[in-house]
Amino acid sequence: MTGEILGTDAQSKKTQEMLCQEYVLQAERVVYRIRPKDDKHPVLLPIGEIAQFRISKDKLILRVPESDGKEREYIVVSMTPREKTETPAQSASKN
Repeated sequence: MTGEILGTDAQSKKTQEMLCQEYVLQAERVVYRIRPKDDKHPVLLPIGEIAQFRISKDKLILRVPESDGKEREYIVVSMTPREKTETPAQSASKN
């Protein structure tokens, strides 16, 4: 699966007196809020890039080809269905 990495407001999330990295991964039908599984050495992800991911057991495995291409594990904080957006062809067929 592929998705796009979006940023979040780091000021609203605090963990153990430190800011916690949290990302929004937007797939075709679902929006995932994810955090790095490795809290001690988290890698800063590029915002707005296309990423490849898969879900394995209780973790999300993410790879950003434009970055270093390595697979990294993330914890899924939440999953929300994406709102459907109409294409111009769909709105024209309703009229």
